[in-house]
Amino acid sequence: MQKGKRNSLRLIVDALLLLLLLCLMSCQVTGEKLHEWIGVAMTLTVIVHRILNRRWYAAIFNGKAADFQPLSRCLYNHICSAAVYGTAASFPLIRREERRFPSKAAANKE
Repeated sequence: MQKGKRNSLRLIVDALLLLLLLCLMSCQVTGEKLHEWIGVAMTLTVIVHRILNRRWYAAIFNGKAADFQPLSRCLYNHICSAAVYGTAASFPLIRREERRFPSKAAANKE
């Protein structure tokens, strides 16, 4: 892929991540079902983002050996990514618990 197209794709993916994050934070407006699907879309978009920026991990260590800032950035990025993947992995468990223990509000509707 050409460099210009790759940068444009990165910008689109970054903008999409921002938009999805804003939608995820408005759970009261979007509703539970849509919130879950937006979460799935955001997880997939984070994976695409990481693939598009995979060279960043190699380039971050090209700085001075005494400078620990690149290492801390890389560690921070991995911690944030682990949080996103952990949230995505916990989704089926949360849904299973919800089916096993329905809320009182749902029981009152019936």
